[in-house]
Formats: sequence, structure tokens, C-alpha cells
Amino acid sequence: MFSRNGELIEKKFMQYLLSTILMSMALSLGTIVDGIIASNLLGTDSLGAINTCQPIILIFGAIYSVFGVGGSTLAATALGAGRKNDANSYFTLAISALIFFGVLVTVIGIFAMDKMVELTTSGSSLGALAKDYLSVLVYGAIILFVVPGLSFFIRTDGKPVLAALILIVANAVNLLSDIVYIKFLNFGIKGAALATLTGYFVGIFVSIPYFVSKTRFFHFSFKGLRIKQLGEIFLCGLPNAINSVLMTVKMLVLNRTAIATLGDNGASAVAICNNCLSFASIFIGGTAQTMLPIIGVLYGENDRNGMISAVKKALKIVLIAGAIMIVCFEFFPTQISKLFNVETEELMAISVMAVRLFGLSLPFFAIVYVFMSFYQGTGKRSLAITITVCEGLVFIVPFIFILNALIPDRGIGIWLSFVCTEICTLVLIFIMSRVVSARTNKEGILLLDPESDKTLDFSIKTTLENAVEISKKISDFCRENGVDNNRSDMAGLAVEEMVVNTIIYGYKNKSDENIDVFVGIQAQEIIIRIRDSGIPFNPLEFLPKEDEESIEYKIGGINILKQMSHSSEYSRALGFNNLVIKI
Repeated sequence: MFSRNGELIEKKFMQYLLSTILMSMALSLGTIVDGIIASNLLGTDSLGAINTCQPIILIFGAIYSVFGVGGSTLAATALGAGRKNDANSYFTLAISALIFFGVLVTVIGIFAMDKMVELTTSGSSLGALAKDYLSVLVYGAIILFVVPGLSFFIRTDGKPVLAALILIVANAVNLLSDIVYIKFLNFGIKGAALATLTGYFVGIFVSIPYFVSKTRFFHFSFKGLRIKQLGEIFLCGLPNAINSVLMTVKMLVLNRTAIATLGDNGASAVAICNNCLSFASIFIGGTAQTMLPIIGVLYGENDRNGMISAVKKALKIVLIAGAIMIVCFEFFPTQISKLFNVETEELMAISVMAVRLFGLSLPFFAIVYVFMSFYQGTGKRSLAITITVCEGLVFIVPFIFILNALIPDRGIGIWLSFVCTEICTLVLIFIMSRVVSARTNKEGILLLDPESDKTLDFSIKTTLENAVEISKKISDFCRENGVDNNRSDMAGLAVEEMVVNTIIYGYKNKSDENIDVFVGIQAQEIIIRIRDSGIPFNPLEFLPKEDEESIEYKIGGINILKQMSHSSEYSRALGFNNLVIKI
């Protein structure tokens, strides 16, 4: 009975997983949808042109990621640590920064469009089409930044379904608008870009229920803002930004190398691989991203076992997803290629080889992504950045040049570079974790603090009998670790009182739910943390009914608890009720 079962965290993970995957799908599908529809309605040159714009689009992603992901992760950590004012500050600064950079990108795009197109297309014949597509997107940069950035915060605020719905609706509108603008209004490739902006504009209206909700936590608050917090947001989101920027560099190198080796067919094959990577990221990246708000809150609470449970769940899911995708890419590469209107035998031979070799990298990519996200969420930013830089630049670029020189046939060397990069990055993670662990007191590949002998961490099912039993267990545990009888009994009473109230009022007497309880003895202080996923319920503000028959309520048990503890704090984060008591 007195052990941590991880069910509460795993259930919350699965609750957030679908919505986060849908968010990831929506963020990735915009360009994929544009590419598929444009290639089928306008020809494969349009697909190649849209793909050459990927470096700029990835920079867009870097901007909303650094402030959306970074800000929401720090806000989650602040909520877990009980710093509610800081959480609102991160929200305000992040959204304000996204608005500023949206305006800035539009201004830069107006005056430097030709240089941007020249950089991405390498002077190929696709330049005119690429300019038509990109020139529309830069005018709507502010919408492309704010809508996804806001969705990250809405997810962290315990509303993952609404966060996903905003982006799903945006991309559904994008799909319909693509057909209307391209097929019926003959806007050409400009119509594909305009459809994306139309979708995100509609997404703004979908977010209105959040801003009128009385239960939302995040509010704009310009009082007490510190510029230091903006720097913290930037550093926290930097791995995501670096990943997008380095993806830009990688795409430039891939495009240039593929075009030099295989001509325009090379650009189309790279586009197909890039879209396959986007598809894989929907599930693999979406699962890893699911961890961030959960890990952020658990890290703020210093919940070691909770973080381990979350990582195990993420690894299990991404490996299953990776295995399924390998089967698809290895056995159905022709069908995948046909989705992008590949017709010539030469291009089909190249794309089939590209899809099959790229697919081999997915299991390694999945594991790397999970660890990078975990390090990012737990404040180990130097490790997260190192992983990102090595994967996106240090390993991939040399492999592209070396392997392509050795095996140029059908671009085999180019596609093999993905596999070699992910394997080398995974090996690097194991080496770095061993080095850091040897130099510090951190343990294992997750580099967590050692578990203290003076801690009791367990889960119980929601029955009143369990509440009474754990009271004695906690009192005995405290005595065994040198706590005087009076405070030991107080600790047992405190947990029993709060758990009973949670079972009755938070879970409405459901007996199959879970409550996580942590008791830690530090110096002269007993720290108690109680977590549940019931309805919003703050036992510290609960007032029992006058006709309540139970003697515990008549003597005002909660008031006694407040008097005997020198600190009691309640918070609601990610749909969890979190109560921390210090005696």
C-alpha cells in the first residue's frame, strides 16, 4: 500500500497526450496541407517552392516556440512551486514578446523579401513561386506567432482540449481555404499562404471562451514585471528555438546538396522527407511536448518519483509510435510518395529510397526528443542546448557531405545521414549524463537528486479506511526519524484530515481514484504534499455545514490543522489539486 504507483501522473499524461498530439498535428499540418494540395492542383514545382520556404517558416516556429514553450514551461514550474504572481508575469511577457516579434518580422519581410528568397532557393527556378508564397506569410506573422503561443499557455492552464481545438479549427479552415483559393479563385501558390493566415485568424475567435472563462488562471498583469523574467523565458525556450534555427541550416544544406546531386528531383525528395519528419513529429514530438507542462509542475514541486513516471510513460509511447511508423515507411514508401503526386520513375526511385532510409532514424529520434524535452523542463538547459546543437548541426552537416560523397547514387548518403545523426546524438546523451553524474550528486540519465532516506512517498486509493491507516503510518515514520511524539501525531492528523476531505468533497466518495502523498523530514521541518485530480477543492478554505454529523468537522479539524502548521498552501495546476503543509 505504501508505495508510489504512478497512476495519477500517468492518467494525467494520457489526458494531455491526445490534445498535445492534436496541437502538434495542427502546427505541422499547415505546411504539409499546403504542399499536398498545391502539388496536386498546381504541380510538383509548387511543392518544391513551398519546401524551399521551410527555413523561413522554421524561424517563425523558433519565435513562437521560444516564448510560447519557454514561457508556459516556466509558468508551470512557478505554479508547482506556488509562485502564482510569477506565473502571470511569464504569461504577460511571453505574449507581449510574440506580438512585438510579429510586427518586426513583417517589417523585415517587406524590405528584405528578395534576399530571403535568394537565400532559401539558391537561385533555382523555383524562386518566383517561393516569393509569392512567402510574401503573403510575412504580412500575417503576428497571427502565426500569437495563436500557437497562446495555445501553449491555455494547455498549461488545465484546458488542453480548448488549446488543441484552436489549432485544429485553424487547420481545418486552412484546408478548406486552400481548395477555395487555389481551385476556385485561381490565386495560385499565394492562395496556399493566404489559406494558412485565414485559418489562424479564425483560431483567434476560437480562443475567446478562454478569455471570458472565470476558471482561467493566467491573466495579463504588467505590475511587477522584471526584465530578468524575459531572459528566463528566452533561455528556457532556447532549445526549441535553436532546433528550429538549426533545422533551417539543415534544410539549406540538404536542399543545396540534393539539388547539386539530383537536380530538381532532389528538392522534391527532400520535401517528401521533410514532410515525413513533420508527420513523425506529430506523434513523437507531440508525446515529448506533453511532458513539458507536467514535468514543469512536478519539477516545481520537487516530485522526483512523479518525474520518473512521466518519462517512462513518454518513452513507452514514442517507441511504440516509432515502431509503427517504421513499418509504414519501410513497407509502403511508394504509396507515401504518391501522396505528393510523384509520377516519374526517376523521382519515384529516389523518393522510395529516401523514405525507407529516413524511417530507420525514427526510434532513435524518439528517444532523443524525450530526453531533450525532459532536460529542458527540469532546468538543465545547457544539456538540452548541447543535444539540440549536436543533432541539428554538429553531426548532421558533416554526415550529409561525407556520406553523399561516398554514396551519391539516388542520394543514399544524404538519407543515411539522418540515421547516423540520431544514433550519435543518443550516444552523446549517455556520455554526458555519466559525466555530469560523476561530477555532481545527480543520479542516472535523468540527473535527479538522490532520494532521501527521510522521505515517504506513496499513493492510496480513495477510501476512508486508507485515510485512517496512513495517519498511523506517517506518525510512526516521523518518530522513526527522530521527530518528537507531538509533531509526529500532528503530521499524521494533518494528512488524515486533508485526505478525508479530498475523498468526500474532491472525489465525491469515489473509491477507485488515487491520491499521492509525500512526507519529507528536513532539518527541523516536516513537509507534507498531497495531490489529487478531483474537482477544484481547496480544503484550507472549506467551511463544513452546520448540520455536519461527523465529530471531526464539529471540532473544526481544518482550523486545528491551520494552527498547528506554520505554513499551508493550496494551488491548482494542470487539473491537479496540490496542497503543501509544513509542520
